Amino acid sequence: MFPRSLARRCYTALHHSAVGDPATVIARCNVPPVTTSNSATSNGSVSVVVAPIYSSVNTADINTIQGTYPVKPNFVTSPSVTHSIPGSEFVGIVKESQNPALPVDTLVIPRFTGLGAWTTAMSPTPSSSFIPVSSFATGLSPASLLALQVNPSTAHKMLSSFTPLEPGDVVMLTAGRSAVATAAACIAKHKYGCKVVSVVRRKDMGDDEWGVECGRMKAAYGVDLVIAEEQIARTPPRRLMGLLAELGGSGRVPLLLDAVGGKTASLLSLGLTESGYCVTYGGLSRNPISVRAGSEIFNDVKYVGFWLTRFNDERGNLEERVEMLKELAQMAKAGMLVLPELKTFKLEDYEEAFANVGNGEKTCFDCRLSE
Repeated sequence: MFPRSLARRCYTALHHSAVGDPATVIARCNVPPVTTSNSATSNGSVSVVVAPIYSSVNTADINTIQGTYPVKPNFVTSPSVTHSIPGSEFVGIVKESQNPALPVDTLVIPRFTGLGAWTTAMSPTPSSSFIPVSSFATGLSPASLLALQVNPSTAHKMLSSFTPLEPGDVVMLTAGRSAVATAAACIAKHKYGCKVVSVVRRKDMGDDEWGVECGRMKAAYGVDLVIAEEQIARTPPRRLMGLLAELGGSGRVPLLLDAVGGKTASLLSLGLTESGYCVTYGGLSRNPISVRAGSEIFNDVKYVGFWLTRFNDERGNLEERVEMLKELAQMAKAGMLVLPELKTFKLEDYEEAFANVGNGEKTCFDCRLSE
């Protein structure tokens, strides 16, 4: 058994017993840990207790609580309650362990989705559910380790999975200020030597403010051309192709990474050259992409989707995932990958955290503040 002090300890957590509006169904609670023996589990893994340091609050978490995400809440029944503790992306530290391969004080990240990390300490969990980060964590803060996991990994995987990229190729990005798009810009520029076109909303920015914003994106992320999303609908396809050609380089536009959909992605995809890919990983506009038959027939343009959760949860991908994280960590340490700053909240301030999601910051709980 784990030490008696562990079995007695109650953990602070956020939980819910039904799907619905997070502001309504989420509540703070004290959760007694489930005691477990140090014998091997059915998959040969010994359980450990991990205390999250930072745990992200992502749009996917909100949608999971609402019951609208493909990953459903993991409701667990105990003698007193049936509930689910949300939280999939986190960095934590091993507090109790009977596994010599994962000793106390080891920094870890999740191997699988839905482990339940909106808590000061997780109930005993199979050690195989965690990835030790010692092989690439040197020189990176826990905040950086949190920020690497989803958004830069999504960008890296999309850039490497669909079509070979060569120096001078043009990569187009929608939702250009998002964490995925800014990471994709950095990786496309520094790893592949690509030209980067970033599409962002201008909204009511005046010319001076817009000029400053374009300069910021070019300086911070290596973007070569910033286009206002509002301008796309007013730009004839031939003019768009001309703007891309003016960037020089190889003349190829093989990849569009899209999180918006709708008219923006439909028009941008017309700029893809032969055998190019439009890769959808989000649908912020909530509108479908219109596909022109000529693009598919004559240019062999392909429209595909990408979901990092599927890649992460497939057991055969662990080695590839770790190598990807090592590369991203090296890029971050070398200053080639810009990671977002964290906006942190206590667990008890969850309503404020939920309201902050989507505001352009990396929203997370600092679970240490609620111990």
